[in-house]
Amino acid sequence: MSENNNKILCEILLELIAEGKFGNGKMIARDGWDSLITMFEDRTGLWYNNVQFGKRIAQLKRLYGFIKEITKSSGLGCGLNGWPDATDEWWDDVCKVICDSVRGANVEG
Repeated sequence: MSENNNKILCEILLELIAEGKFGNGKMIARDGWDSLITMFEDRTGLWYNNVQFGKRIAQLKRLYGFIKEITKSSGLGCGLNGWPDATDEWWDDVCKVICDSVRGANVEG
């Protein structure tokens, strides 16, 4: 999913939260998945099913957690892109366990 489509997905999820259909990281309304699928297709022309969206949401949550953790615990300054400004060795140490799930955040579905 592209960066723009991730942004659209997050915007839709915020709308569904406001409508009371999504909360605590889960779809709580019976028609929530149908709303998400329809809204996303209307805005992007792409169709994904609820399993694909569920996996994507889980990936984005893990990525957010990773970014939040390294931002507060690295003690490093940030580069122009907002990520910690660190050596390759530091990234290798930090990413040993986490990077597989972060890499998965760039996978379709």
